[in-house]
Amino acid sequence: EPEVVKRAEEAAGNPSAPAVDTENWDAQSQASDARSVGRSSIGTEFIKDMLPSKQRELAAIQQRIKSFVKRMVRGQEMTILATDGQLKKCNVCFDRKLKKMILDLNETQRKTELTKIAEVHQGLEPNDIETPLDELCSTLVLDTGECMTFRFEDLSTMQDFATCMQILVDGQG
Repeated sequence: EPEVVKRAEEAAGNPSAPAVDTENWDAQSQASDARSVGRSSIGTEFIKDMLPSKQRELAAIQQRIKSFVKRMVRGQEMTILATDGQLKKCNVCFDRKLKKMILDLNETQRKTELTKIAEVHQGLEPNDIETPLDELCSTLVLDTGECMTFRFEDLSTMQDFATCMQILVDGQG
């Protein structure tokens, strides 16, 4: 260890320790930098170790999206939450080109372009709408300001829907 570092450590624990030599700090730092050229730091090794895990994460996300898209193209029974708090079963699907979301409710079909979805919220957001939201809700806000809120059986299903929808919506723009 350079003398300056030892004295700095001593000074930190002992107020009467000799002062740190700051005049030679730059020269000692440059000498230390020169010695470390060509060597990897702990941070570099950490980053190298993390790359495979990041690649695994990416593959997992891609698989999640693929599975979600397959389910949605086939159609999925979901629960939509009305502004009065009433829950209604509906069928939701995507067209094969992944351009539209089609909602069938009481023999009425509504098609919404995915490009018209401005925001995807989870849980109690957005907080400025009349619909009584809870942590199991995911709300799609259209560019017109209109909202569609779906309620799910459990938190992980809601999060999966919201995450995949957000990725698809982001990919449309």
